[in-house]
Amino acid sequence: MVDGLGDARYALIFIAYNTVFSLQTAERQQQLFQAVAERLCDGGSFVVEAIVPDPQRPAGSTVGVRSMRSDRVVLSADIHDPSTQHVDGQFVEFTESGGVRLRPWSIRYSYPDELDQMALQSGLRLKHRWANMSQEPFTEQSETHVSVYSQ
Repeated sequence: MVDGLGDARYALIFIAYNTVFSLQTAERQQQLFQAVAERLCDGGSFVVEAIVPDPQRPAGSTVGVRSMRSDRVVLSADIHDPSTQHVDGQFVEFTESGGVRLRPWSIRYSYPDELDQMALQSGLRLKHRWANMSQEPFTEQSETHVSVYSQ
């Protein structure tokens, strides 16, 4: 996602729901912001869609039902380490036919103010922040954000 982006320049670069968090260190996330800043056209925008991490979420594991139908159930299991801002998890899918499918995932989350700092260090500034793609106002209770950065 960061390496080998080529030299093309873009008016808009959009990184969808939580994808920025798949970069496993703050340094790699910062490198992404820098790479994006180098590839934006003058006046271009970088749009980040992500969760707002819950600062009150304790360390440890959780298991919950993600979805359930008559022929399958998907559980979500994860382990959270707030000291490193990492969450490692699995979506575990059980089907009526007896199959089990594991879908692992791992994120290193960042708070909106951390993303703003990464942007500033890369020569970008926050232009807009909304709670969602419908551009509802971002508040302290917002669980997601859409942040627009520009030069």
